[in-house]
Amino acid sequence: ARFGILTPFQIMQIRNRKIVFEINTEVLKEYLYRSKILYLYIKFTYGLALRRACAVCAVTQSIAEEAKKNQAKNVEFFPNSISLLPKQNSTYNGSNTIIFIGSPGHDWHGISQIKKLARLLPEYNFLVIGPQGISNETNLIFTGEIYGQRLEDLLRTSLAGISSMDLGLIGMKEASPLKTRLYLSRGMPVIARYKDSAIPEDANYFYQFSSSEEVSDSEITKLREFLDLWQNKRVKNSELSCIDSKIIEQKRINFLLSACQG
Repeated sequence: ARFGILTPFQIMQIRNRKIVFEINTEVLKEYLYRSKILYLYIKFTYGLALRRACAVCAVTQSIAEEAKKNQAKNVEFFPNSISLLPKQNSTYNGSNTIIFIGSPGHDWHGISQIKKLARLLPEYNFLVIGPQGISNETNLIFTGEIYGQRLEDLLRTSLAGISSMDLGLIGMKEASPLKTRLYLSRGMPVIARYKDSAIPEDANYFYQFSSSEEVSDSEITKLREFLDLWQNKRVKNSELSCIDSKIIEQKRINFLLSACQG
């Protein structure tokens, strides 16, 4: 079951069932950002619910640690994953377009950071897909929401993808965004400003900005080198076992079977 706001009755019923919670956010930090009233309720009920569950699946290492601190038993880390598709390298021809895909209404996307990237990298074109905004830069366009084949065409022909850039707003430094998996599954290198537990620290396809308050000018030089490295190239599936759903979901199934039989 996906963890969320539970009533006292639901919490009491957990002991009578084999319940495994999936937790995909640092619960206390997110609810503190959303509502102080909800935060107080969650703070009181979070540990009660986790202690009654037979296991917990966490999408990041930090979420797993938070669950353990709240006395959850049998906690395992399973990052978000995705099916890896055959790469269509022939459609990528050295484009200078960098894209961001996200749902509207989430401040932690870091649109202000993306605007700064566009200002500091005038030789690249930036597309923000989903969130609405106003751009003062000629190389930054807010497209609105795009789906289907048109989105696939943009993924295939863009140089790189931007993932979450301001998770610090909700006190988080680590995450497992689906947009990162989407970009990588299409062979695109990723620019981000958070730690991804699933991705090896030495992965040359993941550029991680420091979590300082602002994107610094000195980091832009390193980012240019990163983008130059990936001109006319795509990330190979053989490098992406860390997000391959065939591997990760089989491990999850084995864990669930073991947890529910215990």
